[in-house]
Amino acid sequence: MNEVRQALGPVARNLQFSIDDETGRTVIKVVDSTTKEVIRQMPSEELLAITRSLDKFSGLFVKQKV
Repeated sequence: MNEVRQALGPVARNLQFSIDDETGRTVIKVVDSTTKEVIRQMPSEELLAITRSLDKFSGLFVKQKV
């Protein structure tokens, strides 16, 4: 178990977890500890933007049905 912790230690320190306010989705970012640059984000900003747009459109469809 300690071997796993040691192997993941450097990576785990560079992970940031957050919740996207509009979609409520969990966002995970891998950040360079030196430059603070985002190396990878899951889901991507593009996917979050698409999800936000779809959420807005689905809200319009529900309102029209009522």
